[in-house]
Amino acid sequence: MNSLKNLPITAKIGLVIGAGILGFIIYKKVKKKLEFLPPVFPLPTGGGGMPVVSYNPQGQPTFWNPAPLSTELFDVMDGLFTQAPTKDKAWAKFSNLPTPDMQVSVYNHFNKNFGDGETLTQWINDERAYDYFSGGKEIILAKLSSLGLP
Repeated sequence: MNSLKNLPITAKIGLVIGAGILGFIIYKKVKKKLEFLPPVFPLPTGGGGMPVVSYNPQGQPTFWNPAPLSTELFDVMDGLFTQAPTKDKAWAKFSNLPTPDMQVSVYNHFNKNFGDGETLTQWINDERAYDYFSGGKEIILAKLSSLGLP
């Protein structure tokens, strides 16, 4: 602490300004993380529409996992040169899921892991380059809307 007293006034001012800037950067990062807590929507049938894909050795069910489809949706929309038919195929997989519980679970997983401040609906809506070449965008947006997923 004595070494701080011996510093010239300009160095002290520099330290205060540096600490302030560092504090501001940390504050912004923490605030951004807290600002976007992705919306988590309840499953329409409370999980009753989640298919069992297997059973563990104790006989307990293992339910369908939304992560692979959520990741595929992210990959096709995050890619710079992804062609419209590739996006349509991924979007059709979502639209053709057999239960609303499965669709909402993909939506929740996407928002939590890839949304970065936006929802799956917003990501798809922002896919402007494919408005005129693809019909899949309207179908998936209609499905999301029918589920009440903004």
